[in-house]
Amino acid sequence: MNLRSWSALAAATLIAGLVAGCSSSPTTSSPTSTSSPSPTDSAKAAERLADGSALIVQCALTKGLMKPPTGLVTPSGETPWLKGTKLAITPANVNTFNNWYTGVVDVTIAGKEVVEWVQETATSGKLPAAVCGTSQTASELQKQVFANDPDAGDPWE
Repeated sequence: MNLRSWSALAAATLIAGLVAGCSSSPTTSSPTSTSSPSPTDSAKAAERLADGSALIVQCALTKGLMKPPTGLVTPSGETPWLKGTKLAITPANVNTFNNWYTGVVDVTIAGKEVVEWVQETATSGKLPAAVCGTSQTASELQKQVFANDPDAGDPWE
């Protein structure tokens, strides 16, 4: 399991807000139509929110909007989820990444806090050009960042 474990509560809160927002607005829909996300949409949104943090951090590192962390090392002397400026998230190092990430959620890059970029990415399903440029899709970056995680899916497809 990749980043899903740390953000289950955040994802559930976001999804609950989306569902509540959809269901609380007045509609004149027929009994057969629905305005709330399906379970599949909700699961995808939760996965995007969970994995989006790694994608935004990777983009910020690539574009020089964020510096690689220093001093965050294992006993072997490495930052386990970072190889140069490339993230390599695995089941073995995801907790170390999550712990570091919680300390940078309020860092501002390209005019917004990291957490705002992650939420925007999860909602839109696309990488923000201001942080990531336009040369790579979220799906392509997902495959790169989680290449060493055999259980990682691709919620961006």
